[in-house]
Amino acid sequence: MKIEYLFLGIFLLVIGGIIASFGYMIVREYQTFLGELSRALSASERQRYQIAILMTTGGVILLLVGLGLTMYGVVATAGEKGIDRLSKQIVEESEREFNLYFKYCPLCFAEDSVKPKFSFGGKDYAVCSECGAKWHLYFGLRGFKWAKLENINIHGKGSEFLNKEYQPEFWQRLALRGRKETKN
Repeated sequence: MKIEYLFLGIFLLVIGGIIASFGYMIVREYQTFLGELSRALSASERQRYQIAILMTTGGVILLLVGLGLTMYGVVATAGEKGIDRLSKQIVEESEREFNLYFKYCPLCFAEDSVKPKFSFGGKDYAVCSECGAKWHLYFGLRGFKWAKLENINIHGKGSEFLNKEYQPEFWQRLALRGRKETKN
């Protein structure tokens, strides 16, 4: 989680603000008539003035770094939540589309038995809880593209479809045809 950057940024903002303010107050004192006179007459006063300028500059730099880290922490933290929300939406939409085509198992024809398992960065799968058939699913940018049977069912059915990519409509037609034939 990026919340640490937020807290570090706030800490640097506070420390940088204190250092810059303290340094600026000293610089302002040395820019008065008496301050300029003391700098002209004393080498140690010139040195203190230069240190005050460095403190002010360093404080401003810490302020800027703190501001950057704070902004990054806010955006990254919100971004993580946004990605989680987007991931959930993608899975829900993919499940909805999957369920349109796999209401029935294309091999054993059981209703609501095929359930998808989604993984980001890996293969998406669907497995029938009744017959054990397993499909590799592919979703593109525009939805459900194909399903490839990777394991035939426990009764040996589906070997002619093994390791071949078919569009979701094919599997849906196969399931509906099978259900119709078993009812007759």
